[in-house]
Amino acid sequence: MRRLRAALALFAVLVVGTVSCGDKEPAGPTAGTLYLALESPNGEVGAIRMRISGAGIANIEAAQPFQVYYRETGGDRLEVVVVGDVLGGDLLSLEVPDVDAPYPVSLIEVASRENTLRQALGAYTLRLHP
Repeated sequence: MRRLRAALALFAVLVVGTVSCGDKEPAGPTAGTLYLALESPNGEVGAIRMRISGAGIANIEAAQPFQVYYRETGGDRLEVVVVGDVLGGDLLSLEVPDVDAPYPVSLIEVASRENTLRQALGAYTLRLHP
């Protein structure tokens, strides 16, 4: 009889624990700020043109004393140009509706301070981070 009571008590604890854990709603998206960083193999850059994709991107601002220009290019895509003495590090900040969602970034063009387009873009890295 003791074993039956112990088994029933254990079963009751497991059922109550399962039911109470199941009542919690899953957390929704977390809005916040992401920063876009550049790693440059050639030192100083004069201008960078890139594309950022994702819904709800807002409040794009320079993270350093750069000029930042952007426009919507259709759908959920933005074309962004950063101009200035770009050495690398954080270029800009942007507000997003979900900091855990993917926001693909692609590099389109890089120009030197002398306004010469760089031919090889493969060594440049753009990275979004919190």
